[in-house]
Amino acid sequence: MTALDKMAAEREHYRSQFFSRRRGHKLRPQRQTLMRELLPKLAIELNPGNEPVHPIELFGDKKKLFGLR
Repeated sequence: MTALDKMAAEREHYRSQFFSRRRGHKLRPQRQTLMRELLPKLAIELNPGNEPVHPIELFGDKKKLFGLR
């Protein structure tokens, strides 16, 4: 095996490895219910024209939100 063949084999080995999680564990029934029922209620509707939205428009003034003066 030449040095080039060895490098190609190493490169292929690293390419076939997966360095993060492909799937998480199955959610418990209570969490599944939250994902199915609560998450859609928390969705943020953006402007129909895809115009930028300022965070204060979505969440209000941070001073009021956090009780700052």
